[in-house]
Amino acid sequence: MRRILSLFLCIAVLFCVSPALADDSAAHHTAVLAMLDANNYRYTLAEGDNGVNAEFTISSKMEDVNVWIFSHDLCIRYYSDFNQEVPAAYRDEMSRLLTLINKDIDRGLFYMDYETGLIGHRLDVYLYGVTPSQHLLEQALYVTVNRAERYGDLILSVMDGSSTAQAAFAAYKAAQE
Repeated sequence: MRRILSLFLCIAVLFCVSPALADDSAAHHTAVLAMLDANNYRYTLAEGDNGVNAEFTISSKMEDVNVWIFSHDLCIRYYSDFNQEVPAAYRDEMSRLLTLINKDIDRGLFYMDYETGLIGHRLDVYLYGVTPSQHLLEQALYVTVNRAERYGDLILSVMDGSSTAQAAFAAYKAAQE
């Protein structure tokens, strides 16, 4: 009897919560578009995913970063795509570097698709039923773009084989002090 009651409660919660979450996703997407428009950022809409794409020029050897923002039910996810592929010979070393960098940062994470060598940064803003403020969305975008700017030269030095992960990260940390 308890199992039947538990199953019934789960189904009832699912039917009550699912429409609300779908509404949150649309509200999050609307808030993202409003933030981009308010700052006069040029962007394109991603097909069918409540997503947008914008490119930003940065002061790094990378020169620019491609940012994707996707609105989901419980969060808004920011991806920065560095438009770079790590050669297969340097992927192990890049993995080491990204691990060192991820340990050093407090928001988001760097990632690499080991098969393709594509690298980037991801930041999730969890909202749980609230519409985000423009300030929160701007700050998340700033962090996403700033990560590419701050760590871009470091990543490129390991990507082209001119430095090891340990040496590049040590030099970066020394320059920060």
